Amino acid sequence: MGCTVGDLDRVAGAVLTPSKLVLETKGVPSIAEASALVAAGRNGRLLGARVATASATCAIAIGDGR
Repeated sequence: MGCTVGDLDRVAGAVLTPSKLVLETKGVPSIAEASALVAAGRNGRLLGARVATASATCAIAIGDGR
């Protein structure tokens, strides 16, 4: 499953940790958290802030599905 930049932008107000770098390079304030929210579907909410390491970033959200 994938999502568009429009999908990510639609949930931008619900992200917990927006990234200035992602906003400057991709045009949206979040990728990991926003993608998790999009995948969670209706009533999606993040279970916490994203976790980032040098090699990966992860975010988890729950909702009613797509």
